[in-house]
Amino acid sequence: MINHLLKDTVTVYSVTEVESTATGEFVKVQSTGFDIKARISPLSARESYYNQKLNLDTTHKMYCEYSTLFNKLDRVLFNSKTYEIKGIINPSEWNKFLKVDLNNVE
Repeated sequence: MINHLLKDTVTVYSVTEVESTATGEFVKVQSTGFDIKARISPLSARESYYNQKLNLDTTHKMYCEYSTLFNKLDRVLFNSKTYEIKGIINPSEWNKFLKVDLNNVE
């Protein structure tokens, strides 16, 4: 349906906290992740305005094929930038594609 628009390849991975065997402290470790075809773009001026009004932490949006392989706690890597997944929307409950709200992580 929207496959011809998905021209970017992004990596989706999870971040978990594990206890270090050397120090006993909890450290964040990322999984190896998996690649999916997607399209990432910054929010439009109107979308940014409404997000600021609603105090939402969203800077970009991503469209991808429908998948249950990732969730709201995962991160996305694209063009050496990392994004947190803030929300996953299944438009019209069609199970054809997803709109994913992202926040750029510095």
